Amino acid sequence: MNIASIDVGMKYLGFCLFRLENNSFKIVKWNTINLCNEKIYKCCGKTKKGEPCDKTARFFKNDKYYCKIHAKKQSFKIPTAELDINKLQKKKFATIKTICEKYDITTNGIKYKKDYVKRICDVLNEEYFDKVQKINTKSINLVDYGKSLSKNMDKEIHGINIDILLIENQIGPLALRMKTLQGMIMQYFIERKCNIIKEISAFNKLKEFIKDKKTTYAERKKLSILETTKYIEKNIQHSHWIDKFNSHKKKDDLADAFLQGLYYLKANNLIK
Repeated sequence: MNIASIDVGMKYLGFCLFRLENNSFKIVKWNTINLCNEKIYKCCGKTKKGEPCDKTARFFKNDKYYCKIHAKKQSFKIPTAELDINKLQKKKFATIKTICEKYDITTNGIKYKKDYVKRICDVLNEEYFDKVQKINTKSINLVDYGKSLSKNMDKEIHGINIDILLIENQIGPLALRMKTLQGMIMQYFIERKCNIIKEISAFNKLKEFIKDKKTTYAERKKLSILETTKYIEKNIQHSHWIDKFNSHKKKDDLADAFLQGLYYLKANNLIK
């Protein structure tokens, strides 16, 4: 029996595929699905041991990408929030003048605000790194989400029949787009003959560990990662996933998808 557990997110889906046999399970697939097709650049710097840096790049110049640590070692400067080109036009003229003074940007003979902004832009192009821009999920329409979901999920479960889908249930007026995405995911699996689809409360995956204790969102994320780590380290049949989990940039999404599936298996007495 194949059980897919999905943690819903507008940028990434946490995905864990369980295979259930003889009252025990193994993890068949465990990763995140990038719905925004956001390109992730790796730093081109080297570690002290001369090995390639595996950190995600935050800055680039001339098609070379760097994490913050390696960017500091280059000749180009790291731009601050004050030097955000998109926000400069909205700032008052007096504020822009102050920024020029603060960053030693010469403005000899310049009189007008637009020329000050152009001067700052010129300096940024010559002396500063560009920031790797993150995709704003609000700018992506639901049709594009649907296309991306179908394309990426086809790759993920190619040749695999899913018997049960577990999906985190989205609630509240602030989660309308998330709820719509949840519906898209459910419809995708309905069309692929998945007969059992369960909407799981986000509370369930951690209730075994939290009990009645009040926790913040950040605390729950940390606890999810901690309990997942403990489980896979304790159970030898899952130990080969430890390195991938520990090195993953979205451990919280992986953990949430895993614990959601584990909750379902325990609650329905499917594992010993």
